[in-house]
Amino acid sequence: MTEYIVQIEDSEKNMSERFVGQLRSYPELIRCKDCINHEPEDYCHIRDGLWYDNDYCSSAERETE
Repeated sequence: MTEYIVQIEDSEKNMSERFVGQLRSYPELIRCKDCINHEPEDYCHIRDGLWYDNDYCSSAERETE
């Protein structure tokens, strides 16, 4: 599943008012657990500290298999 951070205007009542193509133009959200910059011991080199599965950051890069 791909996740995105999307700005929604207060005037928009629900997500069905958005076009899917527009949503996909936003940068993908990458969770720490899927990032190449973490270590197995819950350490992140970017944040220089601990990470948790559901954390994310703007500098994340998806780990490829």
